Amino acid sequence: MLFLYVKDGEIMKNNLLKNWMKKWLLEIKQTVKESTYNSYKNTVKNHIVGKLGDYRIAELNNKIIQNYVFALIKNGRTDGKGGLSLTVVKHIVMLLKLAIKKPINDETIFNKIFLIKFPHEYKNSKIDVLSTEEQKAIIKLVQMNLNYKTMGILFCLSTGIRIGELCALQWKDVDLNSRTVHIKRTIQRIYTNNILNNKKSKIIFSFPKTQNAYREIPLSTILINLLTQIKFSKNDFLLSGGKKYVEPRVYRRFFESFLRKHKLRQIKFHGLRHTFATKCVENKVDYKIISELLGHTSITTTLNLYVHPNMEEKRRCVENLLDVL
Repeated sequence: MLFLYVKDGEIMKNNLLKNWMKKWLLEIKQTVKESTYNSYKNTVKNHIVGKLGDYRIAELNNKIIQNYVFALIKNGRTDGKGGLSLTVVKHIVMLLKLAIKKPINDETIFNKIFLIKFPHEYKNSKIDVLSTEEQKAIIKLVQMNLNYKTMGILFCLSTGIRIGELCALQWKDVDLNSRTVHIKRTIQRIYTNNILNNKKSKIIFSFPKTQNAYREIPLSTILINLLTQIKFSKNDFLLSGGKKYVEPRVYRRFFESFLRKHKLRQIKFHGLRHTFATKCVENKVDYKIISELLGHTSITTTLNLYVHPNMEEKRRCVENLLDVL
């Protein structure tokens, strides 16, 4: 259940929601990252204005918002092919809450509480990681087929960095003397006009989302040995060996084709990051260290994602408790 609190204010009673959302987007444009702003704008355009935009603010009530949520879950996709996931729907509702609770130019909205209910969703919390044998196979294949792009696979497997961070890496970020890499930026494609069959997008370089994402990561000996075999200039991109970057979606396709070519199990590129983190946990690395290596906002994120005691550990805990009685 989600509570939406909205403040009092006479001036907003006859304001249409779509007009308010337009004001809100203009207000926040200078205070959030470009990628965040475009994500908000597309969500408002594709999922909020079309369904709720013509309602006056004063008309919004619990029944309207609840039916809106159910409609998104049942048939909320912009291509008409089914509903949106609960995660996406909750994001949309939270964005609506964020917008209507914020005073703009000293205008505030009337007081209401919306009690929104969501269907229960069962999630498979298991993450897909490479086995030890699969890791060994990939390392051997990279060594046998060494180039800028294959190096990226081992780089992520050895450091756990995100694909956007990997694609943004330049050789000047790698210090072979201190055997470290500095994560300072990320690259992503953002959609500025997310309309079906008419998508307009662009690539942007941006700073990491949080302060923890700025980090220095030590490089393994095996990775250092391979890096020294590749020729580079400091301003070249790591994955291309030149001035032109390789964008994330292109590199994902390369990784998929690499796995197919060598008849390896298909796994998402993000699975390399999951594998790195999981292996750290299995090797009893301090959770705080793992969190810092991954650039997580807090250690809680790391614990929730990767620390899952197995049955043997649970059994040992129960037995130890009984032994002291």
